[in-house]
Amino acid sequence: MNRRMRVNVLAAAIGMVLAPAGAQQPAQDHPPVMPDWAAPATRLPSVNVRGLRLFDTSQEASAPGADAPEASRMSRRRASSPDTSSLLKDIPGVEVYGAGGVSGLPVIHGLADERLRLTVDDMDLLAACANHMNPALSYIDPAKVESVRVYAGISPVSVGGDSIGGSIQVESAPPQFSDPGEPALKGGNVGAHYRSNGHGVDASLGAYYATESLHLDYEGTWSRAKNYRAGRVFKAAEAGREGGRVIPADEVGSSGFRVQNHKLGAAWRRGVHLLEADVNWQDLP
Repeated sequence: MNRRMRVNVLAAAIGMVLAPAGAQQPAQDHPPVMPDWAAPATRLPSVNVRGLRLFDTSQEASAPGADAPEASRMSRRRASSPDTSSLLKDIPGVEVYGAGGVSGLPVIHGLADERLRLTVDDMDLLAACANHMNPALSYIDPAKVESVRVYAGISPVSVGGDSIGGSIQVESAPPQFSDPGEPALKGGNVGAHYRSNGHGVDASLGAYYATESLHLDYEGTWSRAKNYRAGRVFKAAEAGREGGRVIPADEVGSSGFRVQNHKLGAAWRRGVHLLEADVNWQDLP
């Protein structure tokens, strides 16, 4: 009896071991099913996108919130004053404090000096005078100004955003290049202005040469004037200094000036890349 039970138990154990092997045999006749995430990736062809930056300095191309003087008024201001700050007088919220013939101090809603961010060709320029009597706009002649943008109040981060009064951006004309396959560009300009009050004289001279990839230019401006006259007598006629000449009663003393600016520029363009370098020199006694 015990022998028969041992034989039955052994047969049952052998059957349990062989049962899984028999069950797995039919599965080997079908290929394995791959999940979706394990499928090979499809390689797409590469796409190249190229474009040229458009140097649009019009008012419509300005960032939101920017004001700009009208082109016709800018032309009249250039002829009437050698001070670049005078180009801002027609913009709401902006005023100019007269501090000399070429160094007016721009003011936005009563805030001036370091409370404003003034840039010339994207450069933050510092005043050479310890009392900050020559703002950054005095380093560029009005004849060379191409565009002016004013943010009266809160400035966007794209233009600095670190000024509580506002931001003023002044830019000169971008370098020109000839079209592919076209001959080189050559040209120049000569200008002069005269103002009877103070006998102010302004002169400008410019020339440029440009190929498809190279641009060279020169700009020079000269301005000078004597003391200007007020509309009526406002003081006593007296010498400006001991032993000096007598200043008439309607003449504003120390309002005369003499200044000259010179700029030599070079630019190299290849594809969408542009390398530009300028050397500026100013003489303001």
